[in-house]
Amino acid sequence: MLRPLVDELEIKSAYTTFSQNVISGGEASDCVIGYKGDSESAQLVWHADKKLWVFLEPERLTNRFWCAYGVDNPLVHKMVSITCEINPPRFGYNRRLAGLFVVDSKDTIYLAHSGKIGGGRKGIGKTAFMKSRDTNDIISVMFPDKRETDYILIGGIEDKDFLSSLAKFVHEISDFKHETVHGQ
Repeated sequence: MLRPLVDELEIKSAYTTFSQNVISGGEASDCVIGYKGDSESAQLVWHADKKLWVFLEPERLTNRFWCAYGVDNPLVHKMVSITCEINPPRFGYNRRLAGLFVVDSKDTIYLAHSGKIGGGRKGIGKTAFMKSRDTNDIISVMFPDKRETDYILIGGIEDKDFLSSLAKFVHEISDFKHETVHGQ
């Protein structure tokens, strides 16, 4: 059974490893990120081979690391939209946040996601998204309060193919949102 990282220093170390892994090999791109009700200029990291952009702004929020992802090519589009956020807590745990660093009995650290996705449209949300998932990637996390909660295992943050696993997950969310809104 996996458990969440809750110690602030362990989480910070995991975030450092994670962020280095998702930034490495990408191309910096200045563009505008659009989101519900607003937009802002940002410098993203674009991974053309994965069709994934990453925008990390770790100091933006006090209780969690802000990590946004998208699939639109920022080298082509002047404005891109956030497909999802995976924001792990800075300390302790908070089931209201979608992101979480979890660790197994061999001390391998993974990034996990609660399935909570936004989109502001009918049919897009955690319940529907979790039902659409292959149950093989859903894991149970035992929290310090002895409550088990299901999460989607994205991948080991030190795995050489972690970025591919992350890109696959973000594309699955993008596809789910598109199919929900536009049908198949």
